[in-house]
Amino acid sequence: STFFPLEELLHSPPSETLLRFLSSHASVVLRSICKSFNERAMALFDGETTTKVTEEVVQNCGFPLLRWLLDLPQPPEPEQVLFAVSAVGGEENLLALLLGTSPAHSFGLLSAEAELGWDSIARFFNFCAVLQGAVWGNRRALFEALLREVSTVIDRDELLSSILKDGWVQEAVTDGREWVVSSILSVTGGCGKLCAEFRHLSRLAKFPSSVLEELVRGGMIIHEHLFTFSRLIQLKEQLYRLTVEADATLLIIYALKGEVEKVEDARFPRGRDSEWDADAEGLYYASTFVKYLLVAAVVADSPLESIQRLYDWAVSRLGERLHDPEGLDRQKAEFHAIVFATEMQYSLSWSRDSDQDVVHAIIRRGPPEKAVAFLEWMRSLHPRVGWNGRFCDNAVYYNQLEVLKWLQRQEEPCPWGPKEAHMREEGPFGDYARELSGVTETPSETQSRADRAAFSKAKWSKDWETMKRLRTQDPPVPWGFPDLDPETPPELRAYEVDVARHLDEADEGTDPPPPPQGLEVRLAEHINACLDKEMDIRYTFANNFDPKTFPPFFFQRAISRFDPDPRLFVWLLHMGAASTTLIARLLRMGSTETKGKLKERLRKEFVPAFWRELSIVLCNFHKQLFPDVRTFEFLLVRRVPTKKEYEMHWQGRLSGARLGRPASLSGLSKAFEERERKEMQFVRLIEAMEAEGVICFPNVPASERQHHRDVTTVLTRLVEGWGREGWRPLLDRCRSVKVEGPQLGDSEVGGDHG
Repeated sequence: STFFPLEELLHSPPSETLLRFLSSHASVVLRSICKSFNERAMALFDGETTTKVTEEVVQNCGFPLLRWLLDLPQPPEPEQVLFAVSAVGGEENLLALLLGTSPAHSFGLLSAEAELGWDSIARFFNFCAVLQGAVWGNRRALFEALLREVSTVIDRDELLSSILKDGWVQEAVTDGREWVVSSILSVTGGCGKLCAEFRHLSRLAKFPSSVLEELVRGGMIIHEHLFTFSRLIQLKEQLYRLTVEADATLLIIYALKGEVEKVEDARFPRGRDSEWDADAEGLYYASTFVKYLLVAAVVADSPLESIQRLYDWAVSRLGERLHDPEGLDRQKAEFHAIVFATEMQYSLSWSRDSDQDVVHAIIRRGPPEKAVAFLEWMRSLHPRVGWNGRFCDNAVYYNQLEVLKWLQRQEEPCPWGPKEAHMREEGPFGDYARELSGVTETPSETQSRADRAAFSKAKWSKDWETMKRLRTQDPPVPWGFPDLDPETPPELRAYEVDVARHLDEADEGTDPPPPPQGLEVRLAEHINACLDKEMDIRYTFANNFDPKTFPPFFFQRAISRFDPDPRLFVWLLHMGAASTTLIARLLRMGSTETKGKLKERLRKEFVPAFWRELSIVLCNFHKQLFPDVRTFEFLLVRRVPTKKEYEMHWQGRLSGARLGRPASLSGLSKAFEERERKEMQFVRLIEAMEAEGVICFPNVPASERQHHRDVTTVLTRLVEGWGREGWRPLLDRCRSVKVEGPQLGDSEVGGDHG
C-alpha cells in the first residue's frame, strides 16, 4: 500500500505494533505475505503464533495502520478495533478519522425515532467497546463523558451493579485502575442502593481496601435475602436491611480483608436509630450481622483463630444481652442458631454456590482439616450449637468425605437424611453410606450398581456400543425413569440405541433408521402401550433439562397432559431435531392404529394449548437478543430503542464482558442463529402435523386470543425488525386465522405467560 510502507515497517520498532495488534486474529494472513514477515513474527514471539491482541497495542498506532487492518480479508471485529483505538489514543482525532472511513465502526445511542434492529444494537455494542477501551487506556475524562451519556439510557442501579459483576469493572479495579469506581460513583451520585450479596464477596475481596471503603461511604450494604418459608423471618430480614448502617458494613469489609484488629477495636454496630439495641428483634439483627461477619472471614480464607476472635469480640460486645436471668441460656442459644444457621428456618438453600452461612462456606471452601477444626470448635461452645442435616448435605455436595465421616462419628451424629439414596451409588460416598447402614450387597446387586454407573458414563461419552451391550443384557440397565414409560421390549432395545445415536449424530431433518425387518409390528405395539399408559407420577422439568436422560421413545409420554398443561411435550418439541424428526417419522410410517392414537392425543392435548405454547417457544427464542429478561417484559419491548432494550444488553452481555475482550455483535448473532435453527424445527413439525391431518392452526378462541396476539407480535419483530424472512410464512398464517371475541387493545399486550 502506498500509504502503509510494509517493507520499512518490518525492520523498524513500529513493526511490533502491527504484529502484536493482529497476531491472534490474522496471523495466518500476515505470515503469508512474505517470508521475512513470518521470520520477524516468529522471532518476536519466540515461536508462538498467537498472542493477546489489545493488551499489546502500543502508543504509535496511527490511521494508516487502521486502514491496513480494515483492508484485510478478515479484519478484526469492530468492537475490538474501537476498544484498542479508544485505549491507545494515538494521533489526534484518530477515532473521528476511523468513524469517517468506516460506518461499521460508528457508535452511540440512537434517538427515539430510530428503528430497533441489528444496526442499533451494533452501535450500542461499539459504544460500550469505546467505553471499556477508555478504562483500559486510563483515559478517565473520556470514560466519564461516555458514562454520563450511557446513564441516560441505563438505570443507575444497573450501572452500579457492574461493580459487583465478574466483568470489566472487576478486572479494571484489580488491575490497578481504582479510579473507575470513583468515576462511576461520581456519575451515579453514590451507591445508596447497591447491595452486595454473599456471591459477590469473593469478588469484593479482590478490591483494595480503599475502594471498598469508598463504596461503603457511598452507601453500599452487604445483605443476602434468606430463602425461608417463615414470614416472620422474611420480615425480620427486610427490617435488617433497612436498619443496617455503614459502620456494620465497614466491619464486614475489614473481616473480608483479613483485618481482624480493626474489628476488635470497634464498637458493636447499633443500627439505624439504635434499633439493634432492642431486646427481641434487635438481637436477631445483631446475630445476623455476626453471621455475615464470620462468612466474610471464611471467604477471606482467614485462619480459624481469626474466626474465633471475631466470635469472641461479638460475644464480649453483646455482653448482658446474651445473658438469661433465669440461667437457661435461651438468648445465647438463639444467637448460636442464627449465627451458625442450625435451624431450618435460617438455613434453607437458595444456591449451592453461595456462601449463605458460615458452616456452608467453610465446608464448601475447605480444606477438610480446617472445616473439621471449625466444627469441633463450634460444638465446644456453650450452650452447645445444634446440628443441621444440611451440614451433611453440603459435605456430600462439595465432595468433603472426611468432613462427612467426622460428622457421623460424633457421639451424637449429625442427621444425614438422604443416605439411603446414596447407598445405590458408586464411589466413596455410596460405599460409606452402605457401611454406615450395615448393608451387605449381594454380588448381583454390586454388579447392577456398577452397570448403572457404566451406562450413565457411556451415555454422556456417547459410547454407543457399551450402551447397547448394557441395554440388551439380562437384566437390562434401565435408561430413564421406568415409572414414566413401559419398559422397552428386549427385541427393540438395540434399535432404541441406534435411534438415539441417529438423533445425536445425523443431520437435522433426516429420519431415524427404520426398525429391523420383522419388528415393525412390535414397535407399533410398544408405542401404543406408551400412548395408552396413564400418568401415575407428575413430573415437571426445567427448560434446560437434557432429554438424553430419557430413552428415545419417552417423548410419547410427553403427549400426556401434565398439571396444568402438557409442558414437557412442547419442551421436547422445541429442544431440537430429536423429537421433531422422530414424531414425523412415526406419523408417516406408523401403523394406522398407532397414527390414529397419536393424532387423537395431539388434537386433544396439544392443539387446545397451541397458541399459549407457541408464544412461549417464540418468546424464549427471541430472548436470545435480549438476555436476562422474563417473557412478559420482553413483550413490552417496542420497535424503537428505549431504556428497556439498552438495560437488557447492558446487564446480560456488556457489563459482564472481559476488559480486553468486549462483547461483540457477531457473538450475539451466532448464538441467535444457532437457536433459530433449533426453533425452525418446531415449524417443520407443524408442517408434518398438517400434512397428516392434525389441525395446528385452529381458529383462535377468546381464551387464547392474548397468546395469539403475543405470537403475532414476536413474529412481526422477527421478520420486520430483524429481517428473518424464514419466519414470514408462519407470520402470514398467524395473521390469517380468525380470532374470536373482541380485539385486544395495546394495554393487554404481555399477559399471563406462566
